[in-house]
Amino acid sequence: MTFHKSPLFLAAILAVGLACAFTVSDAGVRWIWADRPAIAAGLVVLAAAYLLALYLQQRKAVRARNRD
Repeated sequence: MTFHKSPLFLAAILAVGLACAFTVSDAGVRWIWADRPAIAAGLVVLAAAYLLALYLQQRKAVRARNRD
């Protein structure tokens, strides 16, 4: 499986997207997590964990392929 078809890659992209999300209203553009930046930091950490898991999964698959 290639990385762009992995559910881990999709989860990482969604977590980063949520961390960078903005709202637009009559008052202007506002970062969703302006009142709670810890949530955005948690989402970034979660995305990093997903990407690390994806990397390890791909590395394991490549090593298994090279053994054959």
